[in-house]
Amino acid sequence: MDNIRRGNKQLIKELNRAIVINTISKLWAHFSE
Repeated sequence: MDNIRRGNKQLIKELNRAIVINTISKLWAHFSE
């Protein structure tokens, strides 16, 4: 059970990073037009 929780925390971290990168790249594309 503890192992799953640790895995989920890692997954959430990866997801958050992906969302941040996606948002930044969209903003960058918007401002660089």
